Amino acid sequence: MKTLAILGTGTMGAGIAQISAQAGYEVLFWNRRESSVEKGLGGITKALDRKLTREKISQADYDA
Repeated sequence: MKTLAILGTGTMGAGIAQISAQAGYEVLFWNRRESSVEKGLGGITKALDRKLTREKISQADYDA
């Protein structure tokens, strides 16, 4: 299994998508409303920004 589909972009779905992507999986992030997907992706970006600032991840990992 190399690709995961996450149906639902709330807090739990975004967290699962983030962890899966960091583990190297290709993630399909889906919701009926595009605005919900954008909000979920914004939450993931914010979480990764915090990890980068706190030096929990490298810039290369952030970019990947």
